Amino acid sequence: MMMMVLTTALPEISEDLLIEILIKLPAKSLMRLKRVSKIWLSLISCRYLANRFLKPFPRQRFLAYFRSSERHALFRSSDHDHSDTLVSVIEKYMDIGTIGGGRLVGSVRGLLCFRSGRRVRVSNPMTRQVVELPVMEAGDASNENLLFFFGHDPVNDEYKVLCTVWEVNNEEEKLVIRSEHQVLVLGAGASWKKAECHITHRPYRSCWLGVITINGVLYYTAWNDANECVVMSFNFSSQEFSLIELPVDAFIVWMNLTSRGIMNYKGKVSIFRALDFLSDGVLDVWVLEDAGKSQWSDRKTFVLPDFQRMNTINGDLLKMRGSNRSGELWLSKTNPSFRKVRPSTKFIYDVERNKIAQRIVTIPLEDDDFAFPRTGWGVSVIVFSHDIESIMYLET
Repeated sequence: MMMMVLTTALPEISEDLLIEILIKLPAKSLMRLKRVSKIWLSLISCRYLANRFLKPFPRQRFLAYFRSSERHALFRSSDHDHSDTLVSVIEKYMDIGTIGGGRLVGSVRGLLCFRSGRRVRVSNPMTRQVVELPVMEAGDASNENLLFFFGHDPVNDEYKVLCTVWEVNNEEEKLVIRSEHQVLVLGAGASWKKAECHITHRPYRSCWLGVITINGVLYYTAWNDANECVVMSFNFSSQEFSLIELPVDAFIVWMNLTSRGIMNYKGKVSIFRALDFLSDGVLDVWVLEDAGKSQWSDRKTFVLPDFQRMNTINGDLLKMRGSNRSGELWLSKTNPSFRKVRPSTKFIYDVERNKIAQRIVTIPLEDDDFAFPRTGWGVSVIVFSHDIESIMYLET
């Protein structure tokens, strides 16, 4: 007797439903699914899915950039939860050389931008894809007088790189006499195009405490052609520059951005002054109320709790390293007497609640990794929020 085999046609899954399923999968799973077929590759690589996939992690995660005179590496939050919910552990993720190399310019929605001289690369650490951008023509300008910024235009959903070049006179005061700016939109056939700016200025050469981005607008510390300290803004959508004068009572000079700088305070541009930070943990903050009028709030003063205990153990020094979108400051402990990088602790200080909200512990490096050179500043460590993974395909 012959057996009858019944076959049932499965209903075809709509593309919309498939996308809803895919965005719930881990990024690593999507990377494997790209190898199934060209159709899957095309679907997972499309911008629509990439934007739908952008979502925060269940808990705050961090990415750390370690730089010595010879080596650069990325560390990220460990997948293993710590027994203390207020502690985050970061471990080595990859050497920068595996994704193009160079100094970190910025991190935007899961993408990283690096520079090496005038060469600029954008990388997606998740996909390991690297795109090298066209070299910007800057004439005889020194690489020291050239700075790159990386950001996202939320109106047109474009990633952009801004380059600023400036020239100073040969006098002692080093007044800026010329500055020009070019913008590159990331994508196929990308090229540098001039951005108009009628405000002659030079950025203060600092990557982190001198730069923040809020709602698609870049803010950075700068000097104008009268040698006055100001804050400049650049709108990544309109590509317009604006100058914001500093509050008179702040008496701020852009010199050492571990004791003064720019920060995000509860979603608003703010400047801070911490001249007495190393001695008593005092932090002064001014919040920008009206950019067009250069109008700032009255000074807000905060005193870090348990500062003396945190700052004096084993001769450690506490330094500020940046801020996040929630208005929290990142602090790190350093010790000048150590010639090698040791397990180190970073703190996240909630300014509004005036308390340490999180401790970030670094897993020890290998003995020969990131040794301090005989001369120079040794190891630079920058920690920033990395709450988004991207599966975006970088067009070339």
